[in-house]
Order: sequence, then C-alpha cells, then structure tokens
Amino acid sequence: MSHAAGRQAPRQLHLNINILHSGFVPSAWRLPEADPQAFIDVGHYVRVAQIAEDCGVQALAIHGRTRAAMYRGDAEHETVRAIKQSVGIPVFANGDIDSPLRAREILAVTGCDGIMIGRAAQGRPWIFDEVNFFLRTGKLREELAREKVRDIIRAHLEDLYDFYGDETGVRVARKHLSWYFRQHHGQEALRDRLMRIETPQEQLATLLEQYDTRVCRAA
Repeated sequence: MSHAAGRQAPRQLHLNINILHSGFVPSAWRLPEADPQAFIDVGHYVRVAQIAEDCGVQALAIHGRTRAAMYRGDAEHETVRAIKQSVGIPVFANGDIDSPLRAREILAVTGCDGIMIGRAAQGRPWIFDEVNFFLRTGKLREELAREKVRDIIRAHLEDLYDFYGDETGVRVARKHLSWYFRQHHGQEALRDRLMRIETPQEQLATLLEQYDTRVCRAA
C-alpha cells in the first residue's frame, strides 16, 4: 500500500481492501510508515493495520520508511512495535537489517514474528543462513570459504541462464555479478569485464578462472 493510500479515511480503506477480496488476496500487505524526520501519527498506522486484519489480511510486512523517504535516513521501528502490539496476525519488520546482530536487535525492539531482508541480500544471499544460525545458536558463522562462494555464484548464474535463456540470462546475471563483487575491493577490473561479456560460457569461464576451476557446463 502506498503512503498516500495509508492516509485515506478508514471507510475508503475498508472499501479498497474488500475490493482485493473480490479477486486476488495477498497473504501479506506491505505498509509503509512515516518519515523518521516527520511527525509520526502512530495511532493512524495502528488503525490501518487493524482494518487490514479485520478485512482478512493474513500478515503485515512493515518497512520503517515512506516511499518519499526512499533509502534516506534510518528506518524507524517504534511504530512497527506499536502495530505488532495492536493486531493478532503475524507482523514482519523490514528496513536496515543487514547483519545477524541487527536482526536480533530489531526482533527485540519490535517484538515481531519475523524479519524481512532486502538490499542486504544483494550479492550476499547467504545472509539468511547467517541470521538463522545466529538466532538459533547465539554464535556468528565463520566467513564463507572462497570455494563455497564460488559454488553459490556458479549455481545462481546457471539457474539464470536456464530460466531466462542464454541471451537474457547473461544480461540479468550482470547486475547480480555487480552486487557480488561490489563488496570485494580490488575486483573492479574483473567486474567491468564481466559486464561486457555476451555469452554464458564466457561469463562463467571468466568468473571461475578466478578460482582456478575447470568450467564444464552442459549444453
């Protein structure tokens, strides 16, 4: 739901959500929140969440920024906590969760049933395993071995080629490769080279030669 929609009168919100029930009903409703630098009408967002629950929405995922705030400033989670306390459906917190320690902190602050991770997973899809391991054991996982990172990237690329086809798959893979390598300093030349390659075979070979690995992809 957009921030503008969040400002609608309760009757209009009931109408909009009931219209959803006449067709596709989402299992989660993303509810943007107020700008941390602006006045936060907590009661309004609590009421919106309660209306959503009354209309049959099964879960809420709440990001602690407005659409207008984009990615500026810090996500605000106090309102998320107030919403969680006011409804009986699962609530998931989202925004600025980029490490296992931060995940535990947000869960403690909000009392939410779970968290959602977005940008922090770009180029680091193993963050979900790191968070789950930490929440389960209280220990941080060791940094992934290069061979494990290699295997994850290779499997990801091959899945992209299989799903999109070679031409589109190579193009889609470029942004993922950029995300994988932006966190590794000194790899700018390799990243730029991967962005210019036009075939899956060459893209994989260029990537995996960094690990001295023989490339053998099925046709």
